[in-house]
Amino acid sequence: MAKAKPRSKFKNKLNEVIDLARCMLGSLEDTKEVTSDRFSDDLIRQLNQSIYHAEALLAPLKNPRAGLVAEIFYQLGVLIGAAEAQIFSAYTTGMSKAQKSQGGKKGGQRGIYQKYELRLLKHFCRLHLKHYRNHAIALEAFNTETKVSMPISTWSELYSKFKRGEKLWQKSEICISPKKASKFLIETET
Repeated sequence: MAKAKPRSKFKNKLNEVIDLARCMLGSLEDTKEVTSDRFSDDLIRQLNQSIYHAEALLAPLKNPRAGLVAEIFYQLGVLIGAAEAQIFSAYTTGMSKAQKSQGGKKGGQRGIYQKYELRLLKHFCRLHLKHYRNHAIALEAFNTETKVSMPISTWSELYSKFKRGEKLWQKSEICISPKKASKFLIETET
């Protein structure tokens, strides 16, 4: 078996860089659905141009100077890094948009219940004061009153916050500690 020439190994490595640049180009095109800005468009244009120059340098009939190859592939590396940063930025922008559409909760939708916060707190207070026998009965009463179907996991997370005396959501204006549950019920139900 013949060993590959050092020049062909080097050329294979450079072709791998070009392939990576093409992948980044495809990913950048995909991110335009989430965030479309001039920087992405300019980056796509520059990346296309650098890929074209790099491929031209590696054509079989060319015998480029080492300095020119280094310059083109250095530029290609810089553009790949910029593309990676832009793709990450688009990903985080997309994630934050998704979180806002789900009520601000990462990976979940417990924010949709914030409009029922006062009713939820009343049910938490009643549960804490043993007006309900257990969490299932309290949750069912809340779901019936609001005509929503909050999952038990969300109920448990929010009840844990209530027990610690924390706000249920960052933007909550109401914060009630379990110690003041009876006073809160009297104030809100009269």
